[in-house]
Amino acid sequence: MNMNWDDMQLFHAAAVAGSMTGAARRLNLSQPQLSRRLRQLEDGIGARLFDRTPQGLKLTRAGETLLPHAEDMRKAADAVYRVTPNLSTRGLRKIRLSVDDMRIQFINRHLTELVDAVGDVELEFFSTHQHLNLVDRTSDLQIRTCLPDTDTVIMRKLAEQSYAVYGQRDWLAKLPERSMAEHLAATPWIGFCADTKWYPQEHLWMEAHVTAPVRLRYNCIADCLAGTKAGVGLAILPRFVGEADDALINLSGTLDEMTGPEHVIVNRDLLREPAVRKTIDALAKIYRHMI
Repeated sequence: MNMNWDDMQLFHAAAVAGSMTGAARRLNLSQPQLSRRLRQLEDGIGARLFDRTPQGLKLTRAGETLLPHAEDMRKAADAVYRVTPNLSTRGLRKIRLSVDDMRIQFINRHLTELVDAVGDVELEFFSTHQHLNLVDRTSDLQIRTCLPDTDTVIMRKLAEQSYAVYGQRDWLAKLPERSMAEHLAATPWIGFCADTKWYPQEHLWMEAHVTAPVRLRYNCIADCLAGTKAGVGLAILPRFVGEADDALINLSGTLDEMTGPEHVIVNRDLLREPAVRKTIDALAKIYRHMI
């Protein structure tokens, strides 16, 4: 049987995902399509590659033997993906940026400056909390506080992101005047879902400091901001969010223990591209406005 990347990509995705559903979603196939093609691959090889269990897909001995070779083919394919966009000089150079729901709002406030700085580079934004794949060019650049656990990427610090406690101005005016310590103990709060992996620092800070009731919990900053502006509780918000909204009052000043670096993350190979370097420099320029 002649082996090609189309075949091995199916096997590799299924092995990494550990389930037909996850692999089909990653490959943009239906689950029946993926299942049928995997069986065809197994028939062509003459060996089962997976045991299909109630807990998901489990590699057989044949699958374990094949997996390192599939990984080598994936790395070769990724290298092709990275250089292919640069083989043609037609059209604008497109840079894909992955940002979350609040960072895109900050970028949009300085969009004219950003667009002017990148010139003829086309920018494509993905608003997401997830770490997208910087290897297969699902994303070229990501802006994050937390960093991916891989040595194939490098990072550049853009700014220090700081946090503070905020409340809605009109709502606070109706409450008794309180010190920060009293707010921590008596004023209702808005928090983050306990199982969220996107805001562990914020969640831990509240666990350590807030003893007042938590009325609402969210898993994203945008919703937390909306809840705060509705006047139902206090919340920890990035200062670049809270200070830009006249409806909110900063009650705590900067929470020094919550301050941390904001990074742009890029694949090592892509950093050699002039358009990528230009975009990173443009981002660094507008991030000088971050509080």
